Amino acid sequence: MLDDGIEEKMQVGGVHIAIDKHAGQIRYDFDYRLSESARRVKAEVKKRMLSSIESMESAYMAGLKLRNEANQSRDARLSRLREMEEKTHTHIGESGVVGRCLSLREAR
Repeated sequence: MLDDGIEEKMQVGGVHIAIDKHAGQIRYDFDYRLSESARRVKAEVKKRMLSSIESMESAYMAGLKLRNEANQSRDARLSRLREMEEKTHTHIGESGVVGRCLSLREAR
C-alpha cells in the first residue's frame, strides 16, 4: 500500500488530467460555436446590406424615371404653349382684335 499522501496526489493528478482533457474539448467546442455564430451573423448582415442597397438603387432609378417623365411632360406643354402663342400672334397680330383694343385704349 502506498502512502496516503502519494495515493491522494495520484488521484488529484488523474482528476487534474481528466479536467484538463475535458476543459480543452469544452474550449474547442465553445470556440467553434462562437466562430460559426460570428460567421452566420456576418453573412446575414452582408445579405441585409446588399438587399438594402438594391432597394435604394431601385428607388433611385424609379425617381429618375419619374423626373424624366415630368420633364418630358413639361417640355411638351411648353412647346404647345409656344405654338399657341405663335398662332395667336400670326392670326391676330397688331392689326387684329388685340391691336384694335390697344389703339382704342390709347385714343381715350
